[in-house]
Amino acid sequence: MSAGLPGLGLGGLFFIISAVLAPLPELWRLIRGRSSVAAWQMIGRQLGQATLMIAAIDLSLRLVSLAISLGGLGKAPAAATGVFLPLATVGLTSALMVAVLCAAKLAELTVRLRDS
Repeated sequence: MSAGLPGLGLGGLFFIISAVLAPLPELWRLIRGRSSVAAWQMIGRQLGQATLMIAAIDLSLRLVSLAISLGGLGKAPAAATGVFLPLATVGLTSALMVAVLCAAKLAELTVRLRDS
């Protein structure tokens, strides 16, 4: 069992996806005249943080790959697309996150139906 990569767990991935998608509902609020500068500032900060998280993960993987290559510990994996992010890991974590969110929504609906 391995510890995994920071930022690619459920919490980190949820934050990154939420930060990337946050401008969409705020654009709708802007069109309706209900947006604010403070909201856009928060979205900008979170989007910047998410971008830096992605860049830090990619840079970390590149440095580990370089260290493996230079240290003679084996052949470093080559990035086919120029990006070192483990897309299979991100995909599995995303699927798990969707399952957790669906289970939480199902539990909420069950409680609502039972209480009514």
